[in-house]
Order: sequence, then structure tokens, then C-alpha cells
Amino acid sequence: MECLFDKNYGGAGIGLVRFALQAYPRTMSRDSIYIERGMGPVVVFCHGSMMDYSMFAPQMAYLARKYRVVAYNNRTWAEPDTPLSLDDLVEDCRIFLDGLNIERCVLAGMSMGGHMAIPFALKYQERLDGLVVTGAGAAAFPQEIQEITGKSFSELDIEGKVPLEWAEKTAHVVFGETTFKTNRALIDLWTNRWTEARARTVYHQGMTWIYKEDLSDRVGDIRTPTLIVQGEEEMAYLTEWTLPMLEVMADATLTRIPRAGHFANLEQPEAVNLALWDFLGRVYADGCTKGTH
Repeated sequence: MECLFDKNYGGAGIGLVRFALQAYPRTMSRDSIYIERGMGPVVVFCHGSMMDYSMFAPQMAYLARKYRVVAYNNRTWAEPDTPLSLDDLVEDCRIFLDGLNIERCVLAGMSMGGHMAIPFALKYQERLDGLVVTGAGAAAFPQEIQEITGKSFSELDIEGKVPLEWAEKTAHVVFGETTFKTNRALIDLWTNRWTEARARTVYHQGMTWIYKEDLSDRVGDIRTPTLIVQGEEEMAYLTEWTLPMLEVMADATLTRIPRAGHFANLEQPEAVNLALWDFLGRVYADGCTKGTH
């Protein structure tokens, strides 16, 4: 496998590895990118809509002291005009793990990544030591929310970049009230980045999960230890939609993050880092590394 490394990516010394074309099966794009740090049991991060792997920088820096942490950009960025489903992203995730010889891992998905991680766990549970879901859940969105969110994302079914007006409107949904008061720089950073994205790319990202299948009646089949992370100021995927998961899953814990909205891992990274550290410590309590590292 040919790999290219940019050791100075982001000025943080994070190794950036780009698979060469021949390393990918036909279903994966040559432009897919991932980053990784550390050694030990494997934790794989999957990003949300509008975001990319860099959204997990705080978690990667913290967890790399003990774990091999990997974050990747899913295919929606590499194939901006291609409609994709969560099932497509599930298979892409499996192919990605196979490509890195990762037999087992803790899979941590945020928003779109979380909506993908749940069906992944149902289909490939034997590949998981643990599951982390942030700002996502098994339940389908209520019809009213589907209509409102679908209409919003349909505004991006256009040529060109994401309009600033749309990005600013969406920021008020995904960032918590506290973040608007105390960390406007974080909001401005991501809002500006969203306006650099192709509008139709973000449109197709939204279409993967807005009308997603309701898996509430199947999520109880997941026996893998699961951590559900929700910001207390969450507005995009309400905590009340995740609570039924706790009742039917064998080993699921809900951690609510104060002063955080949808992007809890960015808005309150210290609290999320500690929650992940504690969860991983429980999953790997015997010191056994089940995955390839």
C-alpha cells in the first residue's frame, strides 16, 4: 500500500495519510483521507455533516496517550454529486477498517457519523469493542422535523458554495447558547469553513440521515458497550429521542455535557475527553487490545 504523509498537517504534528488509488476498492474514492495518532486499542472517529475529520482534533490529542486514534473523511466529500445512503457509508466504514487491518475498534460517530455507526453496529457487531454515539440515535426523526430539516438542506441543491446566510442560520441550531456567548471564535471558524464547501455536497450529506430508517425496534440487538453523548443545549437531535435506547440496550450509558449543543466534542472538549477516557478505560479494563494496532 502506497501512502503519502504530511507530518506537519495543521501545525499539530498529526500524521496525514492519503491512500493511493490502488489501495481502494472501487466503492471508495482516491480522495478519501484519514489521520491517525498513537498506539494501542483502536478508536475510529466518524464526522458529522458539514464537518470533517479535523473536528476530532481535541479528542485525538487527548486519547493518543494510550490509544491508536483514527479519524477519516467519509465519501460525501470525495464524491460531492453522488447521492449516498447510510448503508453506503456503513460499507465504506467496513472497507476503511479492512484497509487499515483494523479487526476491532471502538467506533465513535458524531451526528451523521453517529447515524451511520448504529446500523454499522447492527451489521458488523463482531468488529466492535465499543460504540460511541454523539448527537445521534436509533430513532427516525419525527415527520415535522424531517420536513423542516429536509426543506433547509434542499436549499443547498444548487451550484456553487454554501451561502453564508444558510451557514449562519444552521449555526444557531448546532451550536449551544453558551458557545454563542463564550466562544464566538469557534462558531465563526466553522461557519466560514462551511461557506467554502460545495453546496450540493452538504445537501447530499443531509439526505443520508434526514429520512433515515427507524431502528428503535432493532437497537436492542446491540450488545456492545455503548456511550451516548448529548449536549445539554442540544437542538439538532433531542435527548428525548435517545432515551429509549437506554431502556433496550444491554450496556448503554448516557452522558450529558453541560454548556454544549450538537457539537459537544468541540464546544466542551475537556468534558467529552474525560467521558471518552472513562468509557475506554471500562471497555479495555483488562488491558487487552482486541483490535489490530
